[in-house]
Amino acid sequence: MTTTKLMRRADAEDFVYAEAALLDGGRFGEWLELFAEDGVYWVPANEADNDPERHVSIIYDTRDGLADRIARYQLGRVVQEVPSRTLHLVGNVRVVEDAEPDVVEVTAAMVLYEVHGARTTVHPAQCRYLLTPGPQGWRIVLKKVAFLDNDQYFPNLAYLF
Repeated sequence: MTTTKLMRRADAEDFVYAEAALLDGGRFGEWLELFAEDGVYWVPANEADNDPERHVSIIYDTRDGLADRIARYQLGRVVQEVPSRTLHLVGNVRVVEDAEPDVVEVTAAMVLYEVHGARTTVHPAQCRYLLTPGPQGWRIVLKKVAFLDNDQYFPNLAYLF
């Protein structure tokens, strides 16, 4: 079956790269605006495809939960003393067959570098986005970050966006 893509790969790349720049720039309020009202941010634990309603996740937040997480981070109410710096390297961006009407699935590979003090950690991941068009541009219905090392100890989860 042939379908018309709602989004071109170049547009998907622009979206994913811009999102990474917001995160690396600490512009979390603007990043939150990329989420649809019913948007979900999911970082599974132990396996990439556990049911988040039945299994523990590293993060499984609605847009409201993300707003709370960002507020705590910006107020300094997180475990770490000095904020971490991050660099999201994103590549292999692909637009998958449209997931459902008005929803586009985008996948990408990511390597997250996090620097906290003298320590640098590296976390490779596969990302999956479900995006929907809106009046202000594309909005995230689901962002899933499946870290390849999600069965390992994460020393500091306060930065994980």
